[in-house]
Amino acid sequence: EERSKRIQRFRHCIEYIDECILDKAFSCSEDWMDDEYSSEMLKMFYKSPIKKSKKKDKKYADTFKVTVPWNADAGEVRNDVLFYDEKGEEMSWKEVTPGCEVVALFEINGLWCSPGIKQFGPSVKLQQLQVFKPKRIRGFQIKCDLSDDEDDEDDEDNTSIAIEEEVVSDPED
Repeated sequence: EERSKRIQRFRHCIEYIDECILDKAFSCSEDWMDDEYSSEMLKMFYKSPIKKSKKKDKKYADTFKVTVPWNADAGEVRNDVLFYDEKGEEMSWKEVTPGCEVVALFEINGLWCSPGIKQFGPSVKLQQLQVFKPKRIRGFQIKCDLSDDEDDEDDEDNTSIAIEEEVVSDPED
């Protein structure tokens, strides 16, 4: 977040939406939660889509929670959610792997409210996701052309490669 102005602006937008929801909840708390509550109490009940890191040393960044609509009968993401690769071509949701970076288009569907346990918050639903695969080596990547037969005879004498192994002793052994 510290390195990206876009993420800072995004966070400010979500925090503004949080404030608007809390203001509305204060004026409607009796209808929503069957009782009037102070703004401080409502802040305690409110569940923002921004999940703050529990580590005090800020080793991990805060995260943003988005619901991915799921078709339980089919065991997959619903058809109305679209996934795209770096080039903007459609792809399967199954190709999203750990380490991918994404750009998401989402909507705030409304508010969920649980009066029994006095919690409420926005329901954020994924619409589209553009996926950028991590830049790392996957699968077989060695490219070698051994089709030059005329050079093979000359290289037969020079095919050995000397490898020296350095042995480092462990001071605890």
